[in-house]
Amino acid sequence: MGSAQVTLGGIIKQLLISGSGGGYVLPAAGRTQNRSQDVTFLSCCFSGKSSVALSVVPTVDWSTVIAFAAVVVTGMSDSWILRRAKYVLPSDELERQRLKLQHEVIRRAFGGALLFPCVRLSGNDQVLDSGTGTGIWLLELAPQLPPTVRLHGVDIITRLFPTTYPSNIKFSVEDVTRLPSSWSNSFTLVHQRLLLAALRKVEWPIAISEMYRVISPGGWIQLCETGSWRAGPFTARFQSLMRTLLDSKGLFMDCYKAMPLMLRNAGFVDVRVEVIQLSLCGAEGSDDRKNMCNVFRGMKTPILNVGGFGFVSSEAEFDALVNGVEDEMEKTASAQKEYFLFCARKPSL
Repeated sequence: MGSAQVTLGGIIKQLLISGSGGGYVLPAAGRTQNRSQDVTFLSCCFSGKSSVALSVVPTVDWSTVIAFAAVVVTGMSDSWILRRAKYVLPSDELERQRLKLQHEVIRRAFGGALLFPCVRLSGNDQVLDSGTGTGIWLLELAPQLPPTVRLHGVDIITRLFPTTYPSNIKFSVEDVTRLPSSWSNSFTLVHQRLLLAALRKVEWPIAISEMYRVISPGGWIQLCETGSWRAGPFTARFQSLMRTLLDSKGLFMDCYKAMPLMLRNAGFVDVRVEVIQLSLCGAEGSDDRKNMCNVFRGMKTPILNVGGFGFVSSEAEFDALVNGVEDEMEKTASAQKEYFLFCARKPSL
């Protein structure tokens, strides 16, 4: 059993870091002839893990079972692994292209600006980009700043990190709910956007408090999240399906509504909110519409893996629903999507 645990742990660790999905089949080291016996095998990994009740193992999402096993056999952070297991979007080359398009949409929406007007960076300032993904925000920000400003991008996986970048940019694997203690009061700006599909509802206040801690007195936080989106009955149905999926993962679809209060509760002042409404119709809304529907298609596997939540029962039904959403958005003049940009300051000493 010992050698099997080591083999399983190594494979699970590589699986999670590389960004593959939760539908992974157990390797030969741990696989038996049926799923229930596989669960029994994984249950053996929980010896001494008092926070996990073995009786619930057969009822939880399979990706979460694998994640719990990985906690024990690899010693990795349980919050890091659980969030990696619950993240509902894919992490591959298609995701890289989608994030590039998403960045372009958001930047255009806010007039091409990467920073709130109140944010000023110079000298030896440091900037942290949480959930950096491909690092595109940092890569476009760097040429606008003096080379003495140091930029640091963090995420829970490395697969999307760029391979070439300026010498004043650094990328590393970090958990925004548990940033290094040595980073306290270090950054003039912390930037984060569109993590509603990555942070659980209970983790949002923790993440914001951690960002507050690492911001230097007088420094700023800048966040961006999506708000509501509307077009017609297909869109409303998929929105309900998406809400059900995110709720099942403990995620927070309406985080934008609670953001100002969460920022103030963490200690931030001068909270500012900017709301942009973008059309999803016709040629004007083409990029954002394409990006949204690519996001929806990326949710197919986690939705179908749990039976479709009563909204869809097959791949064909799922595809038809998303195609209906896309067509409806394109043809509905009133189809819109909101983006919320938040900025707040940590009080000076």
